[in-house]
Amino acid sequence: MLGDSHAALFAHAAGQAGRVKVTYGTGSSVMAPVPGPQEVDDEGLCLTVGWDDGVPAYALEGNILSTGATVAWLAGVLGTEAGELARLATAGRRGRLQIVPAFGGLGAPWWDDRAEAIMTGFGLDSRREDMARAAVDSIGLQVGDVVSAVERAAGPVAELLADGGPTANADLMQWQADVTGHAVRVARRPELSALGAAHLAGAASGVWSRRELSGLPRHGRRYTPVLPVCERRRALAEWHSAVARARHRTSRSGGAEAEASDRGS
Repeated sequence: MLGDSHAALFAHAAGQAGRVKVTYGTGSSVMAPVPGPQEVDDEGLCLTVGWDDGVPAYALEGNILSTGATVAWLAGVLGTEAGELARLATAGRRGRLQIVPAFGGLGAPWWDDRAEAIMTGFGLDSRREDMARAAVDSIGLQVGDVVSAVERAAGPVAELLADGGPTANADLMQWQADVTGHAVRVARRPELSALGAAHLAGAASGVWSRRELSGLPRHGRRYTPVLPVCERRRALAEWHSAVARARHRTSRSGGAEAEASDRGS
């Protein structure tokens, strides 16, 4: 058995440590295989059973509540289509605006149901293109936070394996590589859940072997980081400052900005 996002992990053939799967959709799912059941040191992640074909395979998982939904929301506000909003984003000024899409709180790695959605950094010169840029960029920044949690919990990340409709957005995929500092390999087919379910069923019933499956061509374009490290750190600092503003903290926590800085380091 396996769930839909877990099926995408199987379809990526992502059974090796250091390979992290990102499924982009209305929300987004980040998974990283681990060798077995283990204590999860980072509260932002949970341990899940990736699949079970007689021998359970385990993974760390972090779910983000609003990614594609953020783009759909802003497209509605601006009276345009999601595809057009993505095109507008390419003309926007990066870093001028930050959107923290905590419409129902924040999911992984923060899990703060009291966080509030905010837009910061706008002024009289802000344009719809800047808003579009902030909405699209928030997807990569949220995924980056979960990837950082995976690195803390499971060790170095070699590459990100991406699937889902938003992977067709080359600008987003390049930003994802830049903001994480890791290469991103995009699946040849954007929707992998059905393929993963079919592959597991075929392997379990003897139609093909796991070795045959591992040899199938699965990925197309590969994006490598090009953003200088200093600019990446600046972008993360601006993002975590905005996240800190969106969150509600208690006095015993030591402050939102301190925690955001710790998680982003």
